[in-house]
Amino acid sequence: FCSIYLTVIVGNLTILHIIRTDVTLHEPMYYFLAMLALTDLGLCLSTLPTVLGIFCFDVREIAIPVCFTQLFFIHTLSLVESSVLLSMSVDRYVAICNPLRYSTVLTPARIVRMGLSSMLRNFWLFLNSFQAFGRNPIFLFPPYTMSLGLLEDSSNISSTFLLSGIPGLEHMHIWISIPLCFIYLASILGNCTILFIIKTEPSLHEPMYLFLSMLAMTDLGLSLCTLPTVLGIFWIGARDIGHDACFAQLFFIHCLSFLESSVLLSMAFDRFVAICRPLHYASILTNTVIGRIGLVSLGRSVALIFPLPFMLKRFPYCGSAVLSHSYCLHQEVMKLACADIKANSIYGMFVIVSTVGIDSLLILFSYALILRTVLSIASRAERFKALNTCVSHI
Repeated sequence: FCSIYLTVIVGNLTILHIIRTDVTLHEPMYYFLAMLALTDLGLCLSTLPTVLGIFCFDVREIAIPVCFTQLFFIHTLSLVESSVLLSMSVDRYVAICNPLRYSTVLTPARIVRMGLSSMLRNFWLFLNSFQAFGRNPIFLFPPYTMSLGLLEDSSNISSTFLLSGIPGLEHMHIWISIPLCFIYLASILGNCTILFIIKTEPSLHEPMYLFLSMLAMTDLGLSLCTLPTVLGIFWIGARDIGHDACFAQLFFIHCLSFLESSVLLSMAFDRFVAICRPLHYASILTNTVIGRIGLVSLGRSVALIFPLPFMLKRFPYCGSAVLSHSYCLHQEVMKLACADIKANSIYGMFVIVSTVGIDSLLILFSYALILRTVLSIASRAERFKALNTCVSHI
């Protein structure tokens, strides 16, 4: 965990330092990237004290005001991140669809206003939730307060799990399902469009776009894995899910999530070879090598996640059967077991460290090498061109 946090902090500080010191990067696209780095840095620092306090010093208690402060910053910064991503899409839209007006539309003053409005909007939205907390505590902690109210006798063995929607707003679930449907539809159509364009356009049959198609397939799979239970809850109130169905769902969710981490590492390797070894790019990243990278990534994810359903299936489940999400996750399901879950916790930590942890360190290392190579280029225009190829991945 220390390595992961160090990677995030050093990586975002490096991005901010380079954008600040290199005059050629004082462009709207990089200003928005700096905002995104600041947001990620804030999220990391918001969770750092409690996470390291638990793992380094076994400090599990947290005062209620401190807890409220932490969740305020976590949720506010998460919403700000969404706003920044929207701003980055606007930037790309203007740059591609209205290139002649790009410099007049996205002026520095307008960029600053966009950043401030994003921050103030999300600050105001979440501040209202604090005011609502005084009237309804479930508003801020729906899954956990709901499960506290549904504790059952520990002697009752549960054969199903209960998934959570939004407690207190059950009468509005059908209306909430409308934006959820649009989100899922946008995700599915967007990823299918990416796959179709890459498949039909021969000029995009390059390593970078092949890795992008792998990422699109992974995102598509994640959307389809969670779609049935999420819409089942909000459309028809189907909260029950059998153990086997839950275990199957969490297998695919975790497998695809870790596969996504592997694909991001592969994309970083692609950029490393393209920038640091340009003359060997075509000979290193052949179609055969790319296919092998994809198969190895898939094999690693399947091999690591395959034991989890069997490790969960051996437990009896009694007491509360309420999960705090609209889909099944390993860390949530194992908490409901009426048995010692130490082995599951250790193995889950091993999987996270051996996938996301190692992948994050290797991505940071590859970009450190990329930055060293880019900064050694004498021409500012060439440096700018080289960095542009990495922006989409970052």
